[in-house]
Amino acid sequence: MERTISWIVSNQTILSVITNILLVIVTLVYAVLTRSLVKLAEKQVKVVSNPILGIKITKMYISKVYGPERRTLTVEIEVANIGDGPAINIQIDGEIILKNNDINGKKVIPAYTEPRRLTFLMAGQKWDNNFESNVYFGNKAILYLFDDLREASRLNEHRIKTKSNDEVFEASKIRILVYYSNNLGQQFRSSFETYVDLGMEMKEDPEAKSVTIKPKEIPTDGQEFELTYHPYIRPEFESRLIEKKEVAEELAERNLNRKLSGW
Repeated sequence: MERTISWIVSNQTILSVITNILLVIVTLVYAVLTRSLVKLAEKQVKVVSNPILGIKITKMYISKVYGPERRTLTVEIEVANIGDGPAINIQIDGEIILKNNDINGKKVIPAYTEPRRLTFLMAGQKWDNNFESNVYFGNKAILYLFDDLREASRLNEHRIKTKSNDEVFEASKIRILVYYSNNLGQQFRSSFETYVDLGMEMKEDPEAKSVTIKPKEIPTDGQEFELTYHPYIRPEFESRLIEKKEVAEELAERNLNRKLSGW
């Protein structure tokens, strides 16, 4: 016993150093474990608080021409929060993607109004106030959209006569974009994209006693018209995280080109 005490006394400096080293190692291990637990907790909070805004186009229609060649394509939108956290500072925007032509070299034509806005949408809540959530395009965009549809129709008529088994030629697409953030300030973007179509109509032939199904004709200036879209032909929906800088750049680019849509 005396020898042990004597050894401890004579080596107390070394023992003190070893003890301090062990304390440092234990502290480091504790810090690493604590940091891992904090990161895990942050991830769990982020997952729990993430909203997801689903997009549905409920109606698309074109007004009569009024005033100095003014006409409006109205796209009625329904937005629903299908996530498990609130969506904050919501902005709804839209664009037409021309397939067979362009306006001043641009194939992507934004809505002529700036994004529609809503302060928040709780989880499970739906926003379908058409006036507040509608997206609008002007007469110039409509005229080029009609030209695009005519060209697609011409290409499909030729396809049917020559290679009927080939894939159908599609015309323009419409894309709806919704920007929003969660309660942690993270930015998100949902987008829904689908093809635009004139729709089909049945025409009876009394002499042949038959009915022919044909695409509807392009409406005249004095005619109101409802467009159709194809939610079952390769629609594209996406919801993802996005940087605030990217949001600002996308909106700024559209703002520069909104005049292309016309009135």
